[in-house]
Amino acid sequence: CVQNDSVVVDVDPKLTAIATTNSFQCFNSTLLVSALSSKGGTKPYSYKWTSKPKGYTGNSSSLKVDTLKQTTRFYLTLTDTIGCVDTTSIQIQVNPKLTANAGIDDSVCFGNSIQLKGIASGGAKPYKYYWNPISSLNVSNISNPVASPKKNTIYELTITDSMGCSEKDSVFIKVIPLDSVFAGNDTNICVDVD
Repeated sequence: CVQNDSVVVDVDPKLTAIATTNSFQCFNSTLLVSALSSKGGTKPYSYKWTSKPKGYTGNSSSLKVDTLKQTTRFYLTLTDTIGCVDTTSIQIQVNPKLTANAGIDDSVCFGNSIQLKGIASGGAKPYKYYWNPISSLNVSNISNPVASPKKNTIYELTITDSMGCSEKDSVFIKVIPLDSVFAGNDTNICVDVD
């Protein structure tokens, strides 16, 4: 006596996890790491995010990251309804901290000029400089323009590095008014003629 039986096995398409974001970020930036439309498997999916160095975790299709300060690798574990699992990772390169220094507050006598001294450090060279307001500057897009302010002025310096990261700083220039000098009224004098 022989009996036959059969079973149907459904094979889901291979589950594939895909993570995406910009692979480069400025120091201290906020970003969103997202799972792209994952392929295969059986929906709905569950998500688990971790990072190295540790500190970022999440359980949704996107992971919001605040104040990213160092290069970090993000790991996504994707699980479908029937328990199939796939993992992927993405590394985010973080630009070194860019610093803008507009110099120390200073003073200048009315009618004179003073050279501003902007300094950039960190980030990625070369740097672009932009000073504002430009009306009393000889040039606004160099590190050390000459300023000829007519009144007290705060000059704001914006530095942008080659990766597009920007930082700002400002310097206060006090204008010292000219003193009025009064020698008295004109007067006539007689010369003794003998």
